[in-house]
Amino acid sequence: MLGLACTYGVNLRHGYAYIAVAVDESVLGGGYGAEAGALLISYLFETFPFRKLYMEIPDFTVASVEGRMTDAFQKEGVLRSHFLAMGSYWDTHIFAVYREQWLLQVLSGQTPTADDLQVIYVADDARAQVES
Repeated sequence: MLGLACTYGVNLRHGYAYIAVAVDESVLGGGYGAEAGALLISYLFETFPFRKLYMEIPDFTVASVEGRMTDAFQKEGVLRSHFLAMGSYWDTHIFAVYREQWLLQVLSGQTPTADDLQVIYVADDARAQVES
């Protein structure tokens, strides 16, 4: 298995859901997570009446992710000291991708590339970054 892409926290009444993508460390950087994320986002917007999709990025990986995001994703906020991992409380950064913006990019042939979608959380890699 290379990884997974999933949807959670679905709220059809208010038109949003959360997505997550994770890949095995052995294939990190190969574009698999970005492709899975793009396919999941397209599928969700084409199949369900979502207005937007959220991604939660932990503080210890946001610096490497945020610089590579394009206008496909917009930062919506930060949840301070939101979760406990590796013995510390960490902030969670919330990003959103909006239906209209995503579909316009797809229709104009400007679907975000793998580099635009490198919003992959890999626990072992993140843990190594924190411990160094």
